[in-house]
Amino acid sequence: KDKSFLLSQPKFIEKIISKVEGTSDMPHSVNLFDDASPVPFHDPTWYRSTVMELAYLSRTRFDIKPTLSYLTTKCQTPSVKDTEKLQKLVQYVRATKHFVLRVKPTSLQVNASADASYATHSDGKSNTGFCLWLGDSFNLIMAKSGKQRTVANSSTVAELIALSAAMEEVLWLVELLKDMGISQDTVEIQQDNKSTITLAEKGPSGEGRTKWLSVKYFWVEEHIDNGTVKLKY
Repeated sequence: KDKSFLLSQPKFIEKIISKVEGTSDMPHSVNLFDDASPVPFHDPTWYRSTVMELAYLSRTRFDIKPTLSYLTTKCQTPSVKDTEKLQKLVQYVRATKHFVLRVKPTSLQVNASADASYATHSDGKSNTGFCLWLGDSFNLIMAKSGKQRTVANSSTVAELIALSAAMEEVLWLVELLKDMGISQDTVEIQQDNKSTITLAEKGPSGEGRTKWLSVKYFWVEEHIDNGTVKLKY
Protein backbone atom coordinates (compact mmCIF):
# COMPACT_ATOMS: atom_id res chain seq x y z
CA LYS A 1 0.00 0.00 0.00
CA ASP A 2 2.90 2.39 0.60
CA LYS A 3 4.42 1.52 -2.80
CA SER A 4 7.43 -0.26 -1.31
CA PHE A 5 8.49 -3.82 -1.92
CA LEU A 6 10.15 -6.36 0.34
CA LEU A 7 12.98 -8.71 -0.55
CA SER A 8 13.58 -11.92 1.39
CA GLN A 9 14.68 -15.54 0.92
CA PRO A 10 12.54 -17.57 3.36
CA LYS A 11 13.03 -21.03 1.82
CA PHE A 12 16.76 -20.51 1.55
CA ILE A 13 16.91 -19.40 5.19
CA GLU A 14 15.14 -22.59 6.27
CA LYS A 15 17.78 -24.63 4.46
CA ILE A 16 20.61 -22.76 6.21
CA ILE A 17 19.21 -22.85 9.74
CA SER A 18 18.48 -26.58 9.54
CA LYS A 19 22.22 -27.15 10.04
CA VAL A 20 22.43 -25.63 13.54
CA GLU A 21 20.32 -25.73 16.70
CA GLY A 22 19.43 -22.77 18.90
CA THR A 23 19.07 -19.00 18.44
CA SER A 24 21.13 -15.89 19.11
CA ASP A 25 20.05 -12.26 19.41
CA MET A 26 23.40 -11.05 18.00
CA PRO A 27 25.32 -12.15 14.88
CA HIS A 28 28.60 -12.34 16.81
CA SER A 29 30.12 -11.74 20.22
CA VAL A 30 32.79 -9.20 21.12
CA ASN A 31 35.59 -11.65 20.31
CA LEU A 32 34.78 -11.94 16.60
CA PHE A 33 38.32 -11.01 15.50
CA ASP A 34 40.07 -13.10 18.17
CA ASP A 35 42.30 -15.75 16.51
CA ALA A 36 43.63 -17.23 19.75
CA SER A 37 42.51 -20.82 19.08
CA PRO A 38 44.26 -22.50 16.11
CA VAL A 39 42.68 -25.98 16.64
CA PRO A 40 41.43 -26.99 13.17
CA PHE A 41 37.79 -27.92 12.57
CA HIS A 42 37.33 -31.52 11.43
CA ASP A 43 34.93 -30.70 8.56
CA PRO A 44 36.13 -27.62 6.61
CA THR A 45 33.81 -28.53 3.71
CA TRP A 46 30.78 -27.95 5.95
CA TYR A 47 32.23 -24.64 7.06
CA ARG A 48 32.85 -23.45 3.50
CA SER A 49 29.46 -24.49 2.14
CA THR A 50 27.66 -22.76 5.03
CA VAL A 51 29.67 -19.56 4.54
CA MET A 52 28.87 -19.57 0.81
CA GLU A 53 25.17 -20.03 1.51
CA LEU A 54 25.23 -17.11 3.94
CA ALA A 55 27.07 -15.03 1.33
CA TYR A 56 24.16 -15.55 -1.05
CA LEU A 57 21.68 -14.74 1.72
CA SER A 58 23.55 -11.50 2.48
CA ARG A 59 22.22 -10.03 -0.78
CA THR A 60 19.00 -9.35 1.09
CA ARG A 61 20.42 -9.40 4.64
CA PHE A 62 22.96 -6.61 4.89
CA ASP A 63 23.04 -7.00 8.68
CA ILE A 64 25.12 -10.20 8.48
CA LYS A 65 27.81 -8.79 6.18
CA PRO A 66 30.35 -7.60 8.80
CA THR A 67 30.40 -10.97 10.57
CA LEU A 68 30.38 -12.87 7.30
CA SER A 69 33.27 -10.87 5.84
CA TYR A 70 35.46 -12.07 8.69
CA LEU A 71 34.33 -15.69 8.50
CA THR A 72 35.09 -15.85 4.78
CA THR A 73 38.75 -15.13 5.52
CA LYS A 74 38.88 -18.43 7.45
CA CYS A 75 37.60 -20.74 4.69
CA GLN A 76 41.05 -22.17 3.91
CA THR A 77 41.67 -23.69 7.34
CA PRO A 78 38.75 -22.93 9.71
CA SER A 79 39.37 -23.55 13.39
CA VAL A 80 36.96 -24.86 16.02
CA LYS A 81 36.52 -21.27 17.27
CA ASP A 82 35.76 -20.06 13.74
CA THR A 83 33.08 -22.72 13.44
CA GLU A 84 31.54 -21.67 16.74
CA LYS A 85 31.34 -18.10 15.41
CA LEU A 86 29.74 -19.38 12.20
CA GLN A 87 27.18 -21.36 14.21
CA LYS A 88 26.34 -18.25 16.21
CA LEU A 89 25.69 -16.35 12.97
CA VAL A 90 23.36 -19.11 11.76
CA GLN A 91 21.57 -18.99 15.12
CA TYR A 92 21.13 -15.24 14.64
CA VAL A 93 19.64 -15.82 11.19
CA ARG A 94 17.13 -18.23 12.75
CA ALA A 95 16.16 -15.66 15.40
CA THR A 96 15.71 -12.96 12.72
CA LYS A 97 14.40 -15.03 9.81
CA HIS A 98 11.41 -12.67 9.53
CA PHE A 99 13.72 -9.74 8.62
CA VAL A 100 13.24 -8.36 5.11
CA LEU A 101 14.95 -5.76 2.95
CA ARG A 102 12.44 -2.96 2.40
CA VAL A 103 12.92 -0.89 -0.76
CA LYS A 104 11.02 2.37 -1.17
CA PRO A 105 13.00 5.12 -2.90
CA THR A 106 11.85 8.63 -2.04
CA SER A 107 14.03 9.75 -4.96
CA LEU A 108 16.78 8.37 -7.19
CA GLN A 109 19.47 10.58 -5.64
CA VAL A 110 22.54 8.61 -4.54
CA ASN A 111 23.89 8.99 -1.00
CA ALA A 112 26.59 7.06 0.83
CA SER A 113 28.35 6.49 4.13
CA ALA A 114 31.89 5.15 4.66
CA ASP A 115 33.59 3.97 7.83
CA ALA A 116 36.54 1.91 9.04
CA SER A 117 37.41 -0.12 12.11
CA TYR A 118 41.10 0.52 12.80
CA ALA A 119 43.53 -2.42 13.29
CA THR A 120 40.69 -4.83 13.99
CA HIS A 121 42.30 -7.94 12.55
CA SER A 122 45.02 -10.01 14.19
CA ASP A 123 47.55 -9.04 11.50
CA GLY A 124 47.03 -5.34 12.23
CA LYS A 125 44.85 -4.64 9.21
CA SER A 126 41.69 -2.57 9.47
CA ASN A 127 38.17 -3.27 8.25
CA THR A 128 36.23 -1.22 5.70
CA GLY A 129 32.48 -0.77 5.75
CA PHE A 130 30.27 1.37 3.53
CA CYS A 131 26.73 1.58 2.23
CA LEU A 132 24.87 3.33 -0.57
CA TRP A 133 21.22 4.30 -0.71
CA LEU A 134 18.75 6.11 -2.91
CA GLY A 135 16.68 8.95 -1.49
CA ASP A 136 16.88 8.38 2.26
CA SER A 137 18.86 6.09 4.52
CA PHE A 138 16.02 3.61 4.85
CA ASN A 139 16.46 2.61 1.22
CA LEU A 140 19.77 0.78 1.18
CA ILE A 141 20.77 -0.71 -2.16
CA MET A 142 24.36 -1.72 -1.38
CA ALA A 143 26.37 -2.54 1.71
CA LYS A 144 29.89 -3.94 1.92
CA SER A 145 32.25 -4.92 4.69
CA GLY A 146 35.73 -6.33 4.29
CA LYS A 147 39.32 -6.52 5.43
CA GLN A 148 41.63 -3.85 4.03
CA ARG A 149 44.52 -5.11 1.90
CA THR A 150 47.20 -2.92 3.46
CA VAL A 151 48.11 -2.05 7.04
CA ALA A 152 47.10 1.49 7.99
CA ASN A 153 49.28 3.24 10.58
CA SER A 154 46.42 5.35 11.97
CA SER A 155 42.64 5.47 12.11
CA THR A 156 42.74 8.46 9.74
CA VAL A 157 44.51 6.42 7.07
CA ALA A 158 42.12 3.49 7.57
CA GLU A 159 39.18 5.86 7.09
CA LEU A 160 40.77 7.30 3.93
CA ILE A 161 41.12 3.81 2.46
CA ALA A 162 37.47 3.09 3.27
CA LEU A 163 36.40 6.37 1.71
CA SER A 164 38.31 5.55 -1.46
CA ALA A 165 36.59 2.15 -1.70
CA ALA A 166 33.16 3.73 -1.24
CA MET A 167 33.93 6.35 -3.89
CA GLU A 168 34.52 3.65 -6.50
CA GLU A 169 31.01 2.29 -5.99
CA VAL A 170 29.46 5.77 -5.87
CA LEU A 171 30.97 6.76 -9.20
CA TRP A 172 29.94 3.46 -10.80
CA LEU A 173 26.35 3.96 -9.65
CA VAL A 174 26.28 7.59 -10.79
CA GLU A 175 27.45 6.57 -14.26
CA LEU A 176 24.95 3.70 -14.40
CA LEU A 177 22.06 6.04 -13.57
CA LYS A 178 23.40 8.59 -16.03
CA ASP A 179 23.25 5.97 -18.81
CA MET A 180 19.61 5.41 -17.84
CA GLY A 181 18.89 9.12 -18.21
CA ILE A 182 18.82 9.84 -14.47
CA SER A 183 21.05 12.77 -13.55
CA GLN A 184 22.47 13.30 -10.07
CA ASP A 185 22.97 16.25 -7.80
CA THR A 186 26.19 16.30 -5.79
CA VAL A 187 26.47 12.97 -3.95
CA GLU A 188 26.82 13.33 -0.19
CA ILE A 189 29.16 10.85 1.51
CA GLN A 190 29.05 10.65 5.29
CA GLN A 191 32.40 10.31 7.08
CA ASP A 192 33.01 10.46 10.84
CA ASN A 193 36.71 11.36 10.87
CA LYS A 194 37.49 15.07 10.49
CA SER A 195 41.17 14.46 9.72
CA THR A 196 40.18 12.15 6.88
CA ILE A 197 37.82 14.77 5.49
CA THR A 198 40.63 17.35 5.55
CA LEU A 199 43.02 14.97 3.79
CA ALA A 200 40.47 14.05 1.15
CA GLU A 201 39.58 17.68 0.46
CA LYS A 202 43.13 19.08 0.40
CA GLY A 203 45.10 16.14 -0.94
CA PRO A 204 48.42 14.71 0.32
CA SER A 205 50.78 16.76 2.40
CA GLY A 206 54.46 17.10 1.53
CA GLU A 207 55.43 16.85 5.17
CA GLY A 208 54.35 15.34 8.47
CA ARG A 209 52.76 11.94 9.14
CA THR A 210 50.84 11.76 5.87
CA LYS A 211 53.60 12.51 3.36
CA TRP A 212 54.26 8.80 2.74
CA LEU A 213 50.67 8.04 1.72
CA SER A 214 50.10 6.66 -1.77
CA VAL A 215 48.43 9.10 -4.14
CA LYS A 216 45.97 6.35 -5.09
CA TYR A 217 43.95 7.26 -2.00
CA PHE A 218 43.73 10.94 -2.96
CA TRP A 219 41.91 10.70 -6.29
CA VAL A 220 38.80 11.48 -4.21
CA GLU A 221 39.95 15.12 -4.09
CA GLU A 222 39.36 15.57 -7.84
CA HIS A 223 35.71 14.54 -7.55
CA ILE A 224 35.19 16.79 -4.53
CA ASP A 225 36.66 19.73 -6.43
CA ASN A 226 34.46 19.21 -9.51
CA GLY A 227 31.31 18.89 -7.40
CA THR A 228 30.52 15.24 -8.07
CA VAL A 229 30.65 14.45 -4.35
CA LYS A 230 30.85 16.25 -1.04
CA LEU A 231 31.84 14.96 2.37
CA LYS A 232 29.60 15.41 5.39
CA TYR A 233 30.88 14.95 8.93
